[in-house]
Amino acid sequence: MTTTAWIHGALALATSTLLSTAQANNLLSNGSFEATLGPANGGGPGYLSFNAPSQSIPAWLLTSGSIEVFTDFLGSGTQLIDMTGVHSAAGGAGPGSLQQSFATTVGATYNVSFMMGGGNAPVIKTMEVAVSGPVSTAYSQIFSLDSSQLPTPGTLTQQQFSFIANDATSTLRFTSLVNDSWDGPLLDAVVVSAAAVPEPANWALLLAGLGVLSWLRRRNQAPSS
Repeated sequence: MTTTAWIHGALALATSTLLSTAQANNLLSNGSFEATLGPANGGGPGYLSFNAPSQSIPAWLLTSGSIEVFTDFLGSGTQLIDMTGVHSAAGGAGPGSLQQSFATTVGATYNVSFMMGGGNAPVIKTMEVAVSGPVSTAYSQIFSLDSSQLPTPGTLTQQQFSFIANDATSTLRFTSLVNDSWDGPLLDAVVVSAAAVPEPANWALLLAGLGVLSWLRRRNQAPSS
């Protein structure tokens, strides 16, 4: 094996190690809402309704409004959340706000991903997503989805963002902004992970390999005497 080939192999190994380090565990519990549910306020075939305040969804706190948990969504047998359970015009509690707190390190970066979807009217589904702590808000954004552009009603699409923690405890909160329909934004597969911090040895191997490759390139390009 030539020196250049060996260096390329070492670089590939270091890069692979750096990427695998990024696959962190979910800092949330029950991020896919599959845990056994507590007492419900109502429901029907394939769904259960919950009104705030409620901790019936394990690890999550429903702080306002109402939500519905589909227990047999599209016949899949998996659970997800309709963030507007019973809207105000129909005499319900209105759009829901669901949150979970988790430990964070001040100054560290965290990645958040979740699946968002929509079914029937209104076509535009909107949901505010925020991360806050006892001291300040680290992130807040309104996510909007045009359900008419989805392949089929209820299709879920991945959304993601990153934030820098300001507190030792952070709270991730999802709030529906749809209050004129039985069908709010759908929520599933919520994941929070710490951004990967590469090991010093991996960085050293990667930088050393790049330095040697640069030296070999300059040597090969140098005019012969």
